[in-house]
Amino acid sequence: MQEYLSGWDLWAADPPGVLRPWKEKEFLPKGIHDIWCRRNSQSPWLFQLMLAEDDGDRWIFRRDTRITVLIKELGKYSNDGIPYLAPEIQLLYKSKEPREKDEADFAQILPFMDESALKWLTNALISLAIERFFRAFNRFYKIRYGFSTVISAKRELILFLLVYVFIRQPGSGKAPIESIMPEASRTSLYQMINDPFGAILGLENVKKNVNMADFQAYKSLSS
Repeated sequence: MQEYLSGWDLWAADPPGVLRPWKEKEFLPKGIHDIWCRRNSQSPWLFQLMLAEDDGDRWIFRRDTRITVLIKELGKYSNDGIPYLAPEIQLLYKSKEPREKDEADFAQILPFMDESALKWLTNALISLAIERFFRAFNRFYKIRYGFSTVISAKRELILFLLVYVFIRQPGSGKAPIESIMPEASRTSLYQMINDPFGAILGLENVKKNVNMADFQAYKSLSS
């Protein structure tokens, strides 16, 4: 990269983001992911290079190494031949602490994402959410001792997440799991969470619109 940008003023961002000159022929240590570039020390910054980890032919998301994708699928091309980063990758980076403009970006690009990209992003976001919850529960345990053990805290978290992904949301009427597995609504667990009495007692065929005559008949029988 230094050879390609020979003569440019290049700065590396040391964690947590302190800029310092990128010395000539310096091999950057692991943990540096940003290179700021400008033509010389007097010109404004022109662009920023993002460095990422890989494992052979797969890109690795540094915030959660379980999240990967083939390097050849990282980039796409517009109809005019302009290369750009796959939207699901960019949205994943924006998910850490989403700002209002990040939410707007997500809303704008969502209708144009194909099914495979949407499923990949959904799975990645769920994976990140679970990991963040685990870290939060561990912190809570260490500070407040709200659970007998860390294991008990994790069990409570798993139960909470399981119920959350299967419970129908008021706005859409669908559970989050249905965006990934539409057939989940037919599972026993889904029915147990959203209609426990119906699932246990088998009330699918019970009358939902009860007439006054039904009550009168019930009174006669009970008397």
